[in-house]
Amino acid sequence: MPRRSSNKLSRISPQIIIIGALLAIVAAAGLALMLTKSEPETSAALVPRAARVERVEGEVGIARAFADERESEPAWTDATINAPLTVGDRIYAKDGSRATL
Repeated sequence: MPRRSSNKLSRISPQIIIIGALLAIVAAAGLALMLTKSEPETSAALVPRAARVERVEGEVGIARAFADERESEPAWTDATINAPLTVGDRIYAKDGSRATL
């Protein structure tokens, strides 16, 4: 029986074996290149949403972490109910004001 299996392998021409090996190498190199050169995700897409504003009483403001990184001062907006908050956002409540997250 071992002679029959060696006869089957000897029927495949060496050129086909070489072409198959080269195709496998090119496919593996292409896959490796594709995995290493993938487009980076934006930093905002990587940060998960952490909380939501549940209740606002008085004057409460939110400064977004990724609103505009070029400005030195953050842009404050009024907090509203169900406003999403994420890692790095800042919340400010004036005296006598409250917010529940």
